[in-house]
Order: sequence, then structure tokens, then C-alpha cells
Amino acid sequence: MNGDLARRYRRLLSVYPPGPRRDELLGTLLEAAPSGRRWPTGRESVSLLRHGARARLGRPGSVAVVVFAVLMALAGGGLGAAGGARLGWTTARSLPSGAEAQQLAATVFPGMAVWGGGDAALFVRTTDGDGIQYGYADYWVKHTPATRDVPAFTTAVRDRLQEAGWRIRSDVAPDLVPGDDGDIKHQKEQFTRTFWATRDGLVLHFSNYYWPDRAAGQSDGAARFRLSRAEPPWVLPVGMLGAVLGALVGWVLTAWVSRRTETSRQATLFAAAATGFALFLLLPMLLLTCLELILGGPTTPQGQPEGPYWAMLLTLGGGLTKTVGTLGLAVLIVAAWPRQRQPRTDQPRLEPARLAARRMPVIPTVAALSAVVVLWAAVSAGPTLAGILGLASLAVVGLAVWRRDRLRSARPRRDPAPMPTGRARAIPVIALVGLVTVVWAGGWDRAADLIRAVDTAWAATSRCVPTGPPDEPDPHAVRLSRTARVFVSPQATPDQVKLVQAAIDRVVASTGSAANRDAHSREFQTAYCGAATLPEATARNLPWFFTVWLTSPGGFTALKAEVANVPGVVAVRQVPLSGG
Repeated sequence: MNGDLARRYRRLLSVYPPGPRRDELLGTLLEAAPSGRRWPTGRESVSLLRHGARARLGRPGSVAVVVFAVLMALAGGGLGAAGGARLGWTTARSLPSGAEAQQLAATVFPGMAVWGGGDAALFVRTTDGDGIQYGYADYWVKHTPATRDVPAFTTAVRDRLQEAGWRIRSDVAPDLVPGDDGDIKHQKEQFTRTFWATRDGLVLHFSNYYWPDRAAGQSDGAARFRLSRAEPPWVLPVGMLGAVLGALVGWVLTAWVSRRTETSRQATLFAAAATGFALFLLLPMLLLTCLELILGGPTTPQGQPEGPYWAMLLTLGGGLTKTVGTLGLAVLIVAAWPRQRQPRTDQPRLEPARLAARRMPVIPTVAALSAVVVLWAAVSAGPTLAGILGLASLAVVGLAVWRRDRLRSARPRRDPAPMPTGRARAIPVIALVGLVTVVWAGGWDRAADLIRAVDTAWAATSRCVPTGPPDEPDPHAVRLSRTARVFVSPQATPDQVKLVQAAIDRVVASTGSAANRDAHSREFQTAYCGAATLPEATARNLPWFFTVWLTSPGGFTALKAEVANVPGVVAVRQVPLSGG
């Protein structure tokens, strides 16, 4: 017998479910192989992989299970590609800081006072909150006689960047957007210019806009550039690897659920209905994502990409992701639910599938997948979803442990299905009751309110009696924050409040602001006491505040310089990313 050929055949046959079928096929293949062959032929390899993947699904003769497996593989491949691409973005370089940032600012704005800069998150919400775009740092200067000559100054900036090694990616042109016409178009053609360039993994988008005849105290525009990261080279290969692994996981999960529910008509119907509905929700979103990848996503008028192709999954598909995740966990719970197997002598062909289901390492597989899902929820979706998925994952793992104990219990043949221990019964029951209670309480929003209420009640036991604005936050907690609060004295006059608002509006990095005078609001209490309760008598004497949203974290320095000395302002604080 050729040992090398047998070993390679065994590797291919590992695709088949464990059982005597593997040995039968191995013997047949070795007998049919000509003398001296050391490698399986390509045709044999493809045939074994194809038939082995089908055998993993169980249910011989069923076309529906193959359709489900293919669709699940496609869905898993799409999600895996998006996850892999996002993982590839972690290799992106950080934005310039220190001497490197100063050198770049001096190249663009020589001899001028430059505001902004700093680092930024990889991805941030768009200004309207409906999309996701690449994170960026804003740099700008207030207008001078030189910058007000918009065409000449912008052309000079382009030339200096080109000499410094930047690759100019677009012509210097007016900063027009679709829909501009009439006087607006004429004014932009005369007083705005923009272009973009790339170098060393960075993308620089320069714009210069000047609005003449503005009233005193109003901003007349600025010369600015936005610095973001270019797509790292690892995004494509890691995304492709994620697509392959995701497709494989989708097929394997479908195979496991199919074999686990094969002997129960009720479980089969539930799994098919829940999986079908989840695919109905998920596949159209994945199709749109793939089309955006192939055809290209949204770009600026100059051709610069605005955001990653998979951003749609996190914006339009945010609610769908939660629903699909819930349905998927419900299917896993049903598949893992222990059932007493009855011997079936009339269908011996199903025996290998049942044997595979028994020998499959259920607990490590389910525990690993559950850990990945809960980790994703904690990082991307927040603690509420992580808690709900954690309860469901606990139920799945508990049921898997229950099933393992039943199979391993050494009992007389007259009692083939011994009752599990009280501890084994308690794990899935408690987890399922908790999951059903949270969802029944009113859905995701109600669950979030319930958790916040519990946190607030717990934190209320601590004493919170502030006497003024909050202390300066930890610099690390606000390093990437794009939100600030401008605290205003309760005794400030209406004219002083107008001056504060005008100062905020003059900051180029400000995208909007909102006054918060209601001491009973959640945001007001969070600003002073976090989750603890703020006494009403204390709140009446505290400064109220403007919440200011910034284009990039570095804009806080300019905001503080602009408003700190305005009458009525008592403090300016950057809001930590945790929202405190």
C-alpha cells in the first residue's frame, strides 16, 4: 500500500462525516489507484470535496438543505469579507503628530497660526449621523489677505505639496456639489477651490472658501485641509481570507444544524423558517454591499472615496444585524436542545449523520462562536446587545454540556436517556428565562432602558453633589472625542448667551451645537454625575451648557480658545468617549 497516497486520501476524506463510510471510500480509492501513484488526481479531489460537503449536510435526497447551505455560505462569505476588511484596517498608520504634523502644517500654511490637527478614529459617523466615513483630522487657518486670493493661494499650496512628494490626485477646481446653481454656483466658482493628494498612506483634501461681505463677528471662511488614512494594503487579502472562512463557517453551521434537527420535524420546521427569514433580511443588504464594492461607493466631487464599502452593514443594516443575530442564536439553541434518540432500523443511511452529530466537538465549537459574537456585540453594538447575546450563548453552551453528559452517562440499557443533574438543568433554563424576559419586556430599546435604569439605581447609592463644572477629563479618554460642552453661568444675560453662540459658530471645526438647560434631562445629569442621580436642589444652581459637535478631535483646542474668554462662559470641557 502506498502510505503517502493513503495519507493524502484520508485528508480529503476528512470532509466526510466521521463513520465507516470514510474507511470504505479509502479502500475503494486505494484499490482503484494505479501502482506508483502518490497524489490524488484533481478530478478525484474535487469530487471528494464536493460529495463530502454534501454528506456533511445529512438528509440524503433533500434539495432544500443544499439551497440553505449555499445561501448561508454566501451570507457568511459576505459578512466574513466585511469583517476581514475591517480587521485589515487596523494595520492603518496613525495620523501625523508632533514634528511630523508641524512640518506638514508649515508646508501647507507657511508662517501662519494653524489650528486643529491631532489624531482621529479610523471611522466616524457623518455629520448627519446616517452614514460612516473615514476618520480625519482638520487643519485650518483664519483668513489673511493671502488666503483670500483663493485661486492663487490654492495653486501655491498644490505646488508646495507636489514638491514635498505628495501625489496630486485632482485638478484645482471650484468646490461644487450636485445641485449648486444660480448665485450659489457663481459665488463658489469665484471664491472656492479644492483638490486632494496622497502620500505614505495618507489622504489630504484641501479646500479654500471665502465669503465676502460678512458681518462683524461672523466667520468669512477659512483655508483648511483634512487629513485621513489611505486604505492599507492588507485590507484586500484579509477581506478575501475572511470571505473564505465566513463561507466555510456558514456551510459548517448549516450542516451541524441540519444533522442535529434531522430526527425532529418540529425542530426542522423552526430552523428552516428562522434561517429563511434571516436570509431574507440579510442577503439584500449583502448584495447592495457587493455592488458597492464592484461599482465603487460614494465619492466626493473630486473623486475621493467617502467611506468603506461595508459601511452600509453598520448603518442601514444595524437593526437587521440584531434581528438576524437573534434568529441565528435561536436556531442554535433549538439545534443544541437535547433529544432522546430512538433507534431507526428502517433508514440505515442516516446512521453516519447521527454518528457525526454525536462525535462533533459541540461544546468547543459553540463556545468559540458564542465568544466571538458576544465580543463583537460588546465592541461594536454596546453592552445591551452583548448582555442579551451573552444570555443566549450561555443557554447554548449549557445545552451542549447537558447533551454531552447524557451521552457519556453510564446507565443500564433500560434507561438510555438519564435525567441531567440539577446544575445542568439550571444553566439553560435560567439563561432562556432571562433572554425571553428581556426581549418580552419590549425589545432592544426597552432592554437598554431597563439596563440603564438598573445602572442608575445602583449608582444612586453614591453621593453626587457637584458645586461647579466637572473637572478636566482624563486626556486618554478624550483623545478621539468629537464632542465638547461649553458651560455657561446661570446668571448669564441673553446678550452674553448670543455672544457665546456666535463664538461657537465661528469655529471652523464646529458642525452644530445645542443648548441644554433642563436639569432633569439625562444628558444634564450625565454631564455632572454620570449614572448617579443629581439632586434637584443642587442642579438648579449649576451652570447649564452647550453641547458642541466637532469635525475632528483636534478642533477642541480652537473651540476652547474662541469661547473661553467670552462673558458668561465658566468652563469648556471635552466629553469622554464613554459619554460622561
